[in-house]
Amino acid sequence: MEQKVMNQSIMSALEKFNELDEKISHFNSILGLLSWDQKVISPKKGRSIFANANGTLRTEAFKLTVSEEMGEALSTLSTPEAEEYLDEAMKAKVRERLKFYNRSKSIPAAMIKDFSVLTSRANDAWEEARENNDFGKYLPYLEKIVEFKRKAVEIYGYENHPYDALLDEFEPGLTVEKLDPLFVKLRESSADLLRRIQESSYKPSVEIFEQPYSVEKQKEFNRYILPLIGFDMEAGRLDETVHPFAQPVNTRDVRITTRYLENNVRSAIFGTIHEAGHGIYEQNINPEFQDTVLQEGASFGIHESQSRFLENMVGRSEEFWKYFYPKLQEHFPEQLGKVGLDDFYRATNAVQPSFVRVEADELTYNLHIMVRYEIEKL
Repeated sequence: MEQKVMNQSIMSALEKFNELDEKISHFNSILGLLSWDQKVISPKKGRSIFANANGTLRTEAFKLTVSEEMGEALSTLSTPEAEEYLDEAMKAKVRERLKFYNRSKSIPAAMIKDFSVLTSRANDAWEEARENNDFGKYLPYLEKIVEFKRKAVEIYGYENHPYDALLDEFEPGLTVEKLDPLFVKLRESSADLLRRIQESSYKPSVEIFEQPYSVEKQKEFNRYILPLIGFDMEAGRLDETVHPFAQPVNTRDVRITTRYLENNVRSAIFGTIHEAGHGIYEQNINPEFQDTVLQEGASFGIHESQSRFLENMVGRSEEFWKYFYPKLQEHFPEQLGKVGLDDFYRATNAVQPSFVRVEADELTYNLHIMVRYEIEKL
């Protein structure tokens, strides 16, 4: 008799959990669409105003994730008795929602709205500051974002290092204690390799890229290669933005962006391949996870493994360009018609330190990440 009552309790909790999980996922899909819209097509004058509506919706989604109903459902479903009735996918859903619930239930809803509005407006300020080379325009927003993050860390709590609380959001289980030794070795080996490359007498010629490349032709080439490397254009789209990104709306609507520079054709090509790696990953998430907490990528580290593998291991390989280079030459006969495959291949793999991470080569990209990590730990 007791077992029968427990089953009913678990079934009720499961029904309520699935209802909330689906509703939150729907909110997040809409929020993803709004984020894409703000950065891609929305009129600049309306963005700051719409940030308030975006903040309101994000806050409502947050309230559901830490609601009393969610807490009660999770409390029931996370018991050993309940786990006997759950398959592996459902256990994962409960685990992910429970982790967020425990971390975030003490955060005031007003703080979520304020932060959402702040980051929306900060993005607009960053675009303007970047265009005008005026860091001071963005600085006040950055200072407020850092202040918010420090408050969140104290609410989340941590055992050893404050940054652990933020690392866990992006790469679950990763800590400063684990990451520092890894980065020390990677930094030393990367810096040594960079030094040897810079001291080498062999320098691939990159002059072929230092000339105008029609932006429209670049767009044509990118749209040509995307479906051939696995990105489903019927389940996604490619647009132009100041900063490249990938934004899933759902598993059948994944939007990627790139930026086009007339005097740097590599930027759009490899930026597009990189974002396609993110997009292909999202497009191939199990459709059964749609409208659940599992409908997006597992972690930022896993995501970057897909994007950088496609960009560097595939997109910068000689085999890749044996296939695609003739088509690129067709698009740019004046610039590349007389440039051999070997010269082009070597030029695409040239190592050139720069200040811009998204323009970085395969080697120095890692150094950008490590510099950012050291700054964020402060």
